[in-house]
Amino acid sequence: FWIYGLDANSNEKLETFEMTSKKNVFILGNEGHGIQLNTKKLCDNILSISIDKKLDSLNVSSTSAILLYELKKKTAQI
Repeated sequence: FWIYGLDANSNEKLETFEMTSKKNVFILGNEGHGIQLNTKKLCDNILSISIDKKLDSLNVSSTSAILLYELKKKTAQI
């Protein structure tokens, strides 16, 4: 399994990263604090979602919906 964290401050975008395996774990943090530092250290990669600069962050349900949509597109290519 590959472990990915989603964090607004990451430079690697969910939309453009190349998924090479169907066996993945995704960790989503909360809206205010994100993922705890010790949890981030366990991730193989940290990804972010491109959002408008006017927004600070997305809530976890919105993030989950976007993540699942992107995963559906990416797994069809594997």
